Amino acid sequence: VQHNGQQHAISPWQNATHLVVVAGHSVFVGTDLSGPDAESETSWSLLGYQRGQLTWFIDHIKEGVRRALQDPHSLLIFSGGASRTSAGP
Repeated sequence: VQHNGQQHAISPWQNATHLVVVAGHSVFVGTDLSGPDAESETSWSLLGYQRGQLTWFIDHIKEGVRRALQDPHSLLIFSGGASRTSAGP
């Protein structure tokens, strides 16, 4: 796209009309999200009260992805991030 004589890339989400937000309950600190490591509590920076809830967190992630895939005009956002010092950068 050209604007004021300059070429600008088109944002892949500029046509998004729906926002799908998944709350960031924890930070993945493992090495392989595609394998069994993803479902191991040792691969997540969990607080004491979150132990035993990982399946619930993963279900939220899967549901966010499912809903985003249903709507080509959606943008999937995972809130939070590496907000715990112990989880690393």
